[in-house]
Amino acid sequence: MNKHFVLAIAASAALGLCLGPAAAVAADTQSAIASGPTYTGAPDVNVTAAFYAAGGGPGGFSMVRAMKHLIGEDQLQSELQQLASEYGQANADLFPHLFDYAVNDAWVRAGKDNVMIPPFGSHEGRALANDLIRDGTAPDGTFRTGYFLDHTLSAKVRAQVIADMVSRYGVEQTTTFDRMSNQFFFDMSQTLGGNTVSLAPNH
Repeated sequence: MNKHFVLAIAASAALGLCLGPAAAVAADTQSAIASGPTYTGAPDVNVTAAFYAAGGGPGGFSMVRAMKHLIGEDQLQSELQQLASEYGQANADLFPHLFDYAVNDAWVRAGKDNVMIPPFGSHEGRALANDLIRDGTAPDGTFRTGYFLDHTLSAKVRAQVIADMVSRYGVEQTTTFDRMSNQFFFDMSQTLGGNTVSLAPNH
């Protein structure tokens, strides 16, 4: 079998973990994409704006800065340590940088796709943290990073951002990021309480 054909199928399958059916990558041949809930309604742009503001604004967004505002330094470090215990320290150290890349890239993509995000958010702290978890909770009750991006930016932007991540970091690292992000927000939901959230399969 042609090596490039095999790689294309592998990339598409891995992307399905993040993207769901709305973001199947165009290719010369169709391949099975791992399915997952997809949000197709209007983006929750007020939450998006608040999250960008908490992280320092578009273009200079910092996940670490945002999470310090949302859950505090101690809790953030605890969540990152949990990621390190499951995925290794190197992946845990890289996670915030990948998150920053995804969010900053999403801002650019949203602008090109006419997703209108207001300049300021209306709330912060734990209220915003709970809204982020709510927006990422799919109808099946699981937190999924892909659904979160759908709900806060649009399915089209989500597909473009993940494709950009694959181009820059590769399929394996992008898939690991997706799983780590699901784990991070699930763990955060358990800490905050009041959220009936489950961990996505194949996290």
